[in-house]
Amino acid sequence: MTATPAGRLLISHIPLRGPDLAQLYAAIAARPEATLDDLRAELCAAGAGDSPDDLADAPLREALSFLSIASIIEARGRPRRHTASPRLPGAPFRLLLSHHLSAHPEQRQRAIALVYRQIVADDTLAITPQALRDQMERGVLRDLFAWTGEKLLLWAHLSAFIGLVRRSERSPELLIVPQPSLILDALRWAAHPSSKPDGVKGVFCGEGQALSAPLPEGGPPQQGGEGFSLAA
Repeated sequence: MTATPAGRLLISHIPLRGPDLAQLYAAIAARPEATLDDLRAELCAAGAGDSPDDLADAPLREALSFLSIASIIEARGRPRRHTASPRLPGAPFRLLLSHHLSAHPEQRQRAIALVYRQIVADDTLAITPQALRDQMERGVLRDLFAWTGEKLLLWAHLSAFIGLVRRSERSPELLIVPQPSLILDALRWAAHPSSKPDGVKGVFCGEGQALSAPLPEGGPPQQGGEGFSLAA
Protein backbone atom coordinates (compact mmCIF):
# COMPACT_ATOMS: atom_id res chain seq x y z
CA MET A 1 0.00 0.00 0.00
CA THR A 2 1.26 3.45 -0.89
CA ALA A 3 1.90 5.55 2.20
CA THR A 4 -0.57 8.33 2.85
CA PRO A 5 0.98 11.75 2.07
CA ALA A 6 1.55 13.48 5.40
CA GLY A 7 0.22 16.80 4.12
CA ARG A 8 -2.88 15.52 2.37
CA LEU A 9 -6.07 17.27 3.44
CA LEU A 10 -9.08 15.36 4.69
CA ILE A 11 -11.34 17.67 2.69
CA SER A 12 -9.37 16.79 -0.47
CA HIS A 13 -10.48 13.15 -0.46
CA ILE A 14 -12.98 14.09 -3.17
CA PRO A 15 -14.34 10.65 -4.28
CA LEU A 16 -14.92 9.55 -0.68
CA ARG A 17 -18.34 8.25 0.41
CA GLY A 18 -19.57 8.11 3.99
CA PRO A 19 -20.98 4.56 3.82
CA ASP A 20 -17.59 3.31 2.60
CA LEU A 21 -15.93 4.82 5.67
CA ALA A 22 -18.47 3.19 7.97
CA GLN A 23 -18.12 -0.25 6.43
CA LEU A 24 -14.34 -0.10 6.33
CA TYR A 25 -14.14 1.02 9.96
CA ALA A 26 -16.46 -1.82 11.00
CA ALA A 27 -14.29 -4.33 9.15
CA ILE A 28 -11.10 -3.07 10.84
CA ALA A 29 -12.73 -2.93 14.28
CA ALA A 30 -13.86 -6.54 13.84
CA ARG A 31 -10.45 -7.68 12.58
CA PRO A 32 -7.56 -5.83 14.27
CA GLU A 33 -4.22 -5.94 12.44
CA ALA A 34 -5.94 -6.39 9.07
CA THR A 35 -3.68 -5.82 6.06
CA LEU A 36 -4.68 -4.18 2.80
CA ASP A 37 -4.96 -7.63 1.23
CA ASP A 38 -7.27 -8.76 4.05
CA LEU A 39 -9.52 -5.74 3.59
CA ARG A 40 -9.45 -5.99 -0.18
CA ALA A 41 -10.56 -9.64 0.00
CA GLU A 42 -13.42 -8.77 2.35
CA LEU A 43 -14.69 -5.53 0.86
CA CYS A 44 -13.73 -5.34 -2.82
CA ALA A 45 -14.82 -7.20 -5.91
CA ALA A 46 -12.80 -10.32 -6.73
CA GLY A 47 -9.53 -9.49 -8.45
CA ALA A 48 -9.46 -5.84 -7.39
CA GLY A 49 -5.92 -4.50 -7.09
CA ASP A 50 -4.28 -7.58 -8.64
CA SER A 51 -2.06 -5.41 -10.84
CA PRO A 52 -0.27 -2.10 -10.12
CA ASP A 53 -2.41 -0.36 -12.76
CA ASP A 54 -5.71 -1.70 -11.40
CA LEU A 55 -7.78 1.10 -9.86
CA ALA A 56 -10.65 -1.15 -8.73
CA ASP A 57 -9.53 -0.86 -5.11
CA ALA A 58 -9.09 2.93 -5.28
CA PRO A 59 -12.16 3.64 -3.08
CA LEU A 60 -10.72 1.32 -0.41
CA ARG A 61 -7.35 3.08 -0.48
CA GLU A 62 -9.05 6.47 -0.35
CA ALA A 63 -11.12 5.46 2.68
CA LEU A 64 -8.04 4.01 4.43
CA SER A 65 -6.18 7.26 3.83
CA PHE A 66 -9.03 9.34 5.27
CA LEU A 67 -9.52 7.20 8.38
CA SER A 68 -5.76 7.18 9.04
CA ILE A 69 -5.32 10.97 8.69
CA ALA A 70 -8.36 11.49 10.93
CA SER A 71 -6.73 9.15 13.52
CA ILE A 72 -9.80 6.90 13.55
CA ILE A 73 -7.49 4.01 12.66
CA GLU A 74 -3.76 3.39 13.01
CA ALA A 75 -1.56 1.73 10.38
CA ARG A 76 1.79 0.24 11.40
CA GLY A 77 4.46 -2.14 10.19
CA ARG A 78 5.26 -3.76 6.86
CA PRO A 79 2.94 -4.82 5.42
CA ARG A 80 0.73 -2.12 6.94
CA ARG A 81 -1.60 -3.51 9.61
CA HIS A 82 -4.68 -1.51 10.51
CA THR A 83 -6.26 -1.17 13.95
CA ALA A 84 -9.21 0.93 15.13
CA SER A 85 -8.18 3.82 17.42
CA PRO A 86 -11.43 5.63 18.33
CA ARG A 87 -11.37 8.50 20.82
CA LEU A 88 -14.96 7.63 21.77
CA PRO A 89 -15.03 3.81 22.02
CA GLY A 90 -18.48 2.37 21.48
CA ALA A 91 -19.95 5.48 19.87
CA PRO A 92 -22.00 5.06 16.67
CA PHE A 93 -19.72 5.62 13.71
CA ARG A 94 -21.14 8.93 12.55
CA LEU A 95 -20.77 10.40 16.06
CA LEU A 96 -17.21 9.09 16.15
CA LEU A 97 -16.50 10.61 12.73
CA SER A 98 -17.92 13.99 13.78
CA HIS A 99 -15.77 14.01 16.92
CA HIS A 100 -12.53 13.14 15.14
CA LEU A 101 -13.14 15.75 12.43
CA SER A 102 -13.62 18.47 15.05
CA ALA A 103 -10.78 17.35 17.35
CA HIS A 104 -7.93 17.03 14.83
CA PRO A 105 -4.86 18.94 16.10
CA GLU A 106 -4.23 20.64 12.73
CA GLN A 107 -6.54 23.51 11.82
CA ARG A 108 -6.60 22.75 8.08
CA GLN A 109 -7.62 19.18 8.84
CA ARG A 110 -10.53 20.50 10.92
CA ALA A 111 -11.91 22.32 7.87
CA ILE A 112 -14.94 20.03 7.54
CA ALA A 113 -15.97 20.90 11.09
CA LEU A 114 -14.93 24.55 10.80
CA VAL A 115 -17.16 25.16 7.77
CA TYR A 116 -20.17 23.94 9.73
CA ARG A 117 -19.32 26.02 12.78
CA GLN A 118 -18.91 29.13 10.66
CA ILE A 119 -22.26 28.90 8.89
CA VAL A 120 -23.99 28.11 12.19
CA ALA A 121 -22.28 31.12 13.79
CA ASP A 122 -23.60 33.21 10.89
CA ASP A 123 -27.17 32.01 11.68
CA THR A 124 -27.44 30.43 8.23
CA LEU A 125 -30.38 28.03 7.92
CA ALA A 126 -30.10 27.26 4.20
CA ILE A 127 -27.38 27.82 1.62
CA THR A 128 -26.58 26.82 -1.96
CA PRO A 129 -23.21 25.24 -2.87
CA GLN A 130 -22.19 28.34 -4.83
CA ALA A 131 -23.12 30.70 -2.00
CA LEU A 132 -21.19 28.49 0.42
CA ARG A 133 -18.11 28.65 -1.78
CA ASP A 134 -18.38 32.43 -2.03
CA GLN A 135 -18.70 32.64 1.75
CA MET A 136 -15.65 30.44 2.34
CA GLU A 137 -13.52 32.36 -0.18
CA ARG A 138 -14.33 35.71 1.43
CA GLY A 139 -14.79 34.78 5.09
CA VAL A 140 -12.54 34.03 8.03
CA LEU A 141 -11.53 30.62 6.61
CA ARG A 142 -10.40 32.00 3.25
CA ASP A 143 -6.68 31.50 3.97
CA LEU A 144 -6.86 27.82 4.99
CA PHE A 145 -6.35 26.68 1.38
CA ALA A 146 -7.87 27.22 -2.07
CA TRP A 147 -11.59 26.55 -1.76
CA THR A 148 -13.05 24.57 -4.65
CA GLY A 149 -16.49 23.29 -5.51
CA GLU A 150 -15.20 19.72 -5.17
CA LYS A 151 -14.03 20.27 -1.59
CA LEU A 152 -17.40 21.71 -0.63
CA LEU A 153 -19.27 18.89 -2.34
CA LEU A 154 -17.35 16.46 -0.13
CA TRP A 155 -18.18 18.65 2.87
CA ALA A 156 -21.87 18.56 1.95
CA HIS A 157 -21.84 14.78 1.48
CA LEU A 158 -20.09 14.01 4.77
CA SER A 159 -22.18 16.55 6.69
CA ALA A 160 -25.35 14.92 5.34
CA PHE A 161 -23.97 11.44 6.07
CA ILE A 162 -23.21 12.42 9.67
CA GLY A 163 -26.62 14.06 9.96
CA LEU A 164 -25.60 17.68 10.53
CA VAL A 165 -27.39 19.00 7.44
CA ARG A 166 -30.29 18.01 5.23
CA ARG A 167 -30.55 18.09 1.47
CA SER A 168 -33.57 19.89 0.08
CA GLU A 169 -35.67 17.89 -2.39
CA ARG A 170 -37.01 21.00 -4.10
CA SER A 171 -33.89 23.15 -4.48
CA PRO A 172 -30.10 22.90 -4.49
CA GLU A 173 -30.01 24.41 -1.01
CA LEU A 174 -28.58 22.61 1.97
CA LEU A 175 -30.63 22.97 5.15
CA ILE A 176 -28.30 23.70 8.05
CA VAL A 177 -30.28 21.77 10.65
CA PRO A 178 -29.39 18.39 12.16
CA GLN A 179 -31.31 15.28 11.28
CA PRO A 180 -33.45 13.98 14.17
CA SER A 181 -31.82 10.55 13.82
CA LEU A 182 -28.43 12.07 14.69
CA ILE A 183 -29.81 13.65 17.85
CA LEU A 184 -31.41 10.34 18.84
CA ASP A 185 -28.14 8.46 18.23
CA ALA A 186 -26.28 10.94 20.42
CA LEU A 187 -28.82 10.75 23.24
CA ARG A 188 -28.92 6.94 23.17
CA TRP A 189 -25.15 6.73 23.23
CA ALA A 190 -24.85 9.30 26.03
CA ALA A 191 -27.24 7.21 28.12
CA HIS A 192 -25.19 4.05 27.61
CA PRO A 193 -23.11 2.99 30.66
CA SER A 194 -19.92 2.77 28.58
CA SER A 195 -20.10 6.33 27.22
CA LYS A 196 -17.98 9.10 28.70
CA PRO A 197 -19.72 11.78 30.80
CA ASP A 198 -18.69 14.45 28.29
CA GLY A 199 -19.61 12.25 25.34
CA VAL A 200 -22.28 14.31 23.61
CA LYS A 201 -20.31 17.52 24.12
CA GLY A 202 -17.27 15.82 22.65
CA VAL A 203 -19.20 14.87 19.55
CA PHE A 204 -20.94 18.17 18.87
CA CYS A 205 -18.51 20.74 20.25
CA GLY A 206 -14.92 21.77 19.77
CA GLU A 207 -12.81 24.67 20.90
CA GLY A 208 -15.78 26.04 22.85
CA GLN A 209 -17.98 26.40 19.77
CA ALA A 210 -21.23 24.58 19.10
CA LEU A 211 -21.19 22.02 16.32
CA SER A 212 -24.97 21.82 16.16
CA ALA A 213 -27.86 23.96 15.04
CA PRO A 214 -31.41 24.18 16.43
CA LEU A 215 -33.56 21.20 15.59
CA PRO A 216 -36.59 22.29 13.52
CA GLU A 217 -40.10 21.20 14.23
CA GLY A 218 -41.45 18.34 12.15
CA GLY A 219 -39.76 16.42 9.38
CA PRO A 220 -38.94 12.72 9.36
CA PRO A 221 -35.50 11.37 10.25
CA GLN A 222 -33.25 11.09 7.21
CA GLN A 223 -30.41 8.65 6.65
CA GLY A 224 -27.11 9.85 5.22
CA GLY A 225 -25.20 8.14 2.42
CA GLU A 226 -26.13 6.41 -0.81
CA GLY A 227 -25.06 2.86 -0.08
CA PHE A 228 -21.92 0.73 -0.21
CA SER A 229 -19.63 1.23 -3.20
CA LEU A 230 -16.28 -0.43 -2.45
CA ALA A 231 -17.31 -3.64 -4.17
CA ALA A 232 -19.15 -1.90 -7.01
